[in-house]
Amino acid sequence: MVKRYPDIPPKDINSGLEKEFGLSLPYMKLWRAREQARDALFGSVNDNYKWVPTLAAELLHRNPGSHITYAYNSGDHSFQRFYVSFKVCADSFLARCRPLISLDACHLKSKYLSVLLSANALDGNNGLFTLAFAVMETESKGTWSWFLQNLGETIGLSLYPLCFISDMEKGLGEAIKDVYPEAEHRICIRHLWKNIKKNFHCKDGQKSAWTCLGGR
Repeated sequence: MVKRYPDIPPKDINSGLEKEFGLSLPYMKLWRAREQARDALFGSVNDNYKWVPTLAAELLHRNPGSHITYAYNSGDHSFQRFYVSFKVCADSFLARCRPLISLDACHLKSKYLSVLLSANALDGNNGLFTLAFAVMETESKGTWSWFLQNLGETIGLSLYPLCFISDMEKGLGEAIKDVYPEAEHRICIRHLWKNIKKNFHCKDGQKSAWTCLGGR
């Protein structure tokens, strides 16, 4: 059952036990049993981190010229971060895309909490075009600076004109000023609009603010 459905909820396991054997077990006991079964079948999360260097080497082997790097904690040698930018994406951005990069962060839900940072552009059809992404230990000025420095190795630090657009991510504004001092940085209207709607409940005020932001 776990082999076919690794994320099966404990309550569904319990339903199967009741149907087949007339048994009912506590939720946490079933949860621990499922985790042990997943570790036995697929390897534990802890063990999987040791494959990071192998993954990086394989990605580079299959995508020559790409910029892929990772880092471990200097103290306990635990995994910290992993950056990926494929050469075909970087070359396409430099050759064909507008000099506008969207930066975003997304919190990942897993046993070990982490953050996914990404840099995206727009292709000729105005579709999102992923330029680079990284799994990081947290979101801060330091991690954004590391991400942008690697992005600089991918597309260069002297690209001009260049504009970044983002939400008000933690430490991002300072990191952009440090790594790309000549670039423009603008806040996404959608983020500003969500904050206005959250803090100002007057419909007329919201309409006026939307007009000021350039909405239609």
